[in-house]
Amino acid sequence: MSRAKQSMDGNTAAAHVAYAYTDVAAIYPITPSSPMADSVDQWSAAGQKNIFGNQVKVVEMESEAGAAGAVHGSLGAGAVTTTFTASQGLLLMIPNMYKIAAEQLPCVFDVSARTVATQSLNIFGDHSDVMACRQTGFAMLVESSVQEVMDLSPVAHLCAIEGKVPFLNFFDGFRTSHEYQKIEKWDYADLKEMCNMEAVEEFRKKALNPEHPKMRGSHENGDVFFQHREACNSVYNALPAVVEKYMAKINAKLGTNYDLFNYYGAPDADRVIVAMGSICDVADEVIDYLNAKGEKVGIVKVRLYRPWVSASLLKVLPKTAKKVAVLDRTKEPGSLGEPLYLDVAATLREAGLNDVVLTGGRYGLGSKDTPPASVFAVYNELKKDAPKREFTIGIVDDVTNLSLPEAESMGRDFLRFDQGFIRKSFYAVARPLGLDRAMVGPRAIRYARGLELLDLHVPVNLVQKFLGQQKASQIAAFLNFSDGAARRMVQNKTLGPSSGTDPLCNSFLGIVEDISVGMRMASVSVRTFGDMRLGVQCSTRQFVHMEIHANQVVTVLVDPEQIVLSRSRATLSMGNCLPCTVQSIHQDQVESFVSLELGDGSRLCATVETPGLLRVGIYEGQKVYAHFPSRAARLCLD
Repeated sequence: MSRAKQSMDGNTAAAHVAYAYTDVAAIYPITPSSPMADSVDQWSAAGQKNIFGNQVKVVEMESEAGAAGAVHGSLGAGAVTTTFTASQGLLLMIPNMYKIAAEQLPCVFDVSARTVATQSLNIFGDHSDVMACRQTGFAMLVESSVQEVMDLSPVAHLCAIEGKVPFLNFFDGFRTSHEYQKIEKWDYADLKEMCNMEAVEEFRKKALNPEHPKMRGSHENGDVFFQHREACNSVYNALPAVVEKYMAKINAKLGTNYDLFNYYGAPDADRVIVAMGSICDVADEVIDYLNAKGEKVGIVKVRLYRPWVSASLLKVLPKTAKKVAVLDRTKEPGSLGEPLYLDVAATLREAGLNDVVLTGGRYGLGSKDTPPASVFAVYNELKKDAPKREFTIGIVDDVTNLSLPEAESMGRDFLRFDQGFIRKSFYAVARPLGLDRAMVGPRAIRYARGLELLDLHVPVNLVQKFLGQQKASQIAAFLNFSDGAARRMVQNKTLGPSSGTDPLCNSFLGIVEDISVGMRMASVSVRTFGDMRLGVQCSTRQFVHMEIHANQVVTVLVDPEQIVLSRSRATLSMGNCLPCTVQSIHQDQVESFVSLELGDGSRLCATVETPGLLRVGIYEGQKVYAHFPSRAARLCLD
């Protein structure tokens, strides 16, 4: 089935699906889930219809506890209801989650999983919040990437409706929730086709109504409470089959192979990782590399975490597996092991697989990055006759010495070897290097250059090799589309000083005219060969180190993300103002990449927020002024 493609982040993907299946959204903002509620609110205000032909009613409460109460009440009134939350906000909803699950009310909590504050506040991603909800009775579905969020979120909504069990649908905060990719998105007609409308009507008929009253929320004593609590067992026993049913429907439409657990790797692997979330994509690439070198490794990806289905895990776990490492993105101090580890341990024990060596590791707390070197370290640990039973990756633990050693050379060797991975990572830089930009959206470019350059440290010479580009100026033109930190890092390490014979986009060759040095900052005035005058600020220490003097030839580099465009010279006063003409604009709903031409024919690239660009009213071919502060420019010696 062919689907439309669009650049979006994980939050938008979840909101796109949630809006389709929602009558009422009770919301309260909390990072990093707020964009989901914001998108649903905007679409509702714009009159967008869900699959039931209605606008979603959005109600913002005064806290997450209030939002959870509103969800419970809305469900009681017969409205299919959704909310969006994370971290402490999710924890405030737990009391109502027990009630919603026990009353078998169909709703979905979309959660961009985030750290729960412990020794300090941390607003970034791990699984400590969702793991605190395991006992509430909510089913738990997890996705690893933005595309998976789009593909699998319907499973949560459809199974909640038909299976009579509410779902907690989660993905990694920031790493997936705010990661932009160009993905295929669902058409609402396909989402409606998969929905069991009879189950929807059955749910709505059970709504509280004075015309046919029902008793709910009663008090029970010990004589009957236990029996009634056990009565829900059959619903949870039947739910995995419902999930498999809807995954099969999605697989038939998309040509995918989503299952309760998915295995990737060598069919006869002897070392296997079990994990869930965004680490799975990193592990896939490492697995390809190691298996190509003759090793036998793999990963089991968890999709449906609750209810836990041991038979489905054992079905995909290779029979040849001798050692298994379970990776949890949370920490439970004082426990025998983290939650996923304990589930796998119980599964292997009940299956009689006592000869399988099982270890458990923690990773990624508070959004600590987990690069390929960390996954290499896990597989290397499993090579040992007696691997650590408990370990951490991604950090150096010099207190309890649980961390695994990570060799930096692993990552470099991995990147040199896997040419296909390099090509895949950098396909999104097509347009700046003269290739076809229609393949990708502007935010995909930001994803490729930001995450891959900063996290994977891919050398520019590899980019040149695999994209067929030989000139440093072409690579530098691409780097000018990157955020300043990535560009400066790679430019300083690989390109070296700018050369006047190799003109770069956003670079100007000129002569130092005036110098003013203070205690901390130095100001330099440069007259370019195009007869423009640019002001540059740098630290006095840097100025002294570079030994800059009057009449010296220098190159000025301008940060594209600090350029502000206006239609008037007098609108802003930022130190530098250059008249130019807009050559092209590539934009999405978040940001725009604007290519400008100056009077002397040199080029300037600017990265600006799309709402601001639309507000100013800038279009291709227009005469505009590019403003940027002196600190946005830096000097390079010729």
